[in-house]
Amino acid sequence: MREVKHYLSQNIVKLLSWNVRGPKAPNKQNEVTFPCNKEKIGLIGLLETNIKSSRIDQIANKIFGGWHYITNLESHYNGRIWILWRSDYFNVTLIERTTQVVTCEVKYIPMQVEFMVSFVYAFNTSEGKRELWNKLTQQKIRYDKPWLILGDFNAVLRVDNRCDGVLVTLAEVAEFQSCIDTCELLELPNQGQRYTWNDKHEGERIFSKIDWAFINKEWLDTIPPSTNRYLTEGISDHCPTIIEIEEAAVRVRNSFQYCNAWAEYPNFKEKVKSTWDMEIDGYKMFQVVQKMKILKKGLKELNSQHFRNIVLEVNIDREALKGAQIKMQTDPMNTELQNKEKE
Repeated sequence: MREVKHYLSQNIVKLLSWNVRGPKAPNKQNEVTFPCNKEKIGLIGLLETNIKSSRIDQIANKIFGGWHYITNLESHYNGRIWILWRSDYFNVTLIERTTQVVTCEVKYIPMQVEFMVSFVYAFNTSEGKRELWNKLTQQKIRYDKPWLILGDFNAVLRVDNRCDGVLVTLAEVAEFQSCIDTCELLELPNQGQRYTWNDKHEGERIFSKIDWAFINKEWLDTIPPSTNRYLTEGISDHCPTIIEIEEAAVRVRNSFQYCNAWAEYPNFKEKVKSTWDMEIDGYKMFQVVQKMKILKKGLKELNSQHFRNIVLEVNIDREALKGAQIKMQTDPMNTELQNKEKE
């Protein structure tokens, strides 16, 4: 039996998500470990594992000896989602698990980068997926960290996401798209396979893109450049999804700074008051912290809508003032320069 080797890429952080359709057979176990070894993966989400709780420890030690793991066996008897990681590279803390999504807080130790990751394995019914969309929307409201959501969504988003089979309709994609919009998610740029699943039928085979990887705005702000690569499906009917994060200089989020100019905005006081008058459950300090977070987000939106270029304009004005004053050193009686300085 080939175990997952204990080394990682020195230049790129890699995560993998793959619907493997049950890695219980020895030949499947070999094929699961192959891309992990080849791509030097340190954090893995395996979907549709179909492994009961009585066998999970045995198979984990056999394939991923020494790795830590969590499952959603408490939510579903088949353990539909199985997350494994190398503890010397990653700290992973479980935040929430349901039958369709497991969300964790992840810290990549070498770079000291922290983010949220949700591994998804959606039901194939409209009712089941509606429950997933609602859960993701709830999590978006609750967390404001960089967030990566990936896995098998069992849903398409566009007409060209399916080749052959039943035509994609607006009704089919509307709720999924609404969830993406509400959560303010962006599809991670991807390479490799165009379609991530096929039915393996002979003759007229159906191909679809139903595996996805999304990120939020906070991910763009703080995480180094990231890409998504779909490998060929191998022994499964789904393509493995590999997320690559460049181990470059980390873009640290700037601390929040209050801008005096905001107070000149006509509705500034009303915006602050409406936030502070909100009813929030919990002890006093918790209420204050939550209101500060909400207010900070509102002020950032205010800045983006009405004061986006204020820093740039100040820098330009500062350079113009400097230029006028330098010129006046050689032409102090120039009234045009004097007016420029005053301006």
